[in-house]
Amino acid sequence: YGTSGYPGPTGGTWLWNGTDWNQASPATNPPERLGHAMAYDEARGVVVLFGGIGSGGDLGDTWLWDGNDWTLAAPATSPSARYGHRMVYDAERGLVVLFGGDDASETWLWDGSNWTRATPALSPPARNLVGMAYDAQRKEILMFGGALSPSGSGLADDTWVWDGSTWSKRDVVGPPPRQNPVMSAGPQGLVYLFGGTFGLQGDMW
Repeated sequence: YGTSGYPGPTGGTWLWNGTDWNQASPATNPPERLGHAMAYDEARGVVVLFGGIGSGGDLGDTWLWDGNDWTLAAPATSPSARYGHRMVYDAERGLVVLFGGDDASETWLWDGSNWTRATPALSPPARNLVGMAYDAQRKEILMFGGALSPSGSGLADDTWVWDGSTWSKRDVVGPPPRQNPVMSAGPQGLVYLFGGTFGLQGDMW
């Protein structure tokens, strides 16, 4: 859903069936935006969308896609409006985990009806545009890189892990520093990282 279009953010819901992309025609669409985050909430069978930038600035709304239509959620608490954050479904704990965005060092958890801010003993420094993926083999969320705050003043090359309670830093040799890489779990029990920017990158890790 959505993208960075010219002259501004765009909308549109597209579905991939394994062979082709097809544009959906739901009765309701979220407002147009870019810089938002989405994750599939496996426990509840919906896609969760949060935040981004619209024509009026940063957004702090939560939308749910059930396969046919979008519904605006009404949680009692929510993260502040932001863009550049990331969201990943934590299958071990049945929660969607949100981190960062708009120079934040916050971790938020979505339980299907409400957002709760986590209070980990340790958190990564504030940043935007990280890479994040759920590592099913080790039952933890892996995070790499991003644009360090304030407002992307430098690029990170650090690796962090979320275990459901707190973040811990892994002192490992990894990819060069970058923002906006894409990460996903894949075959052979590995997490894959591709691309990102410190220039344009096309490397796979």
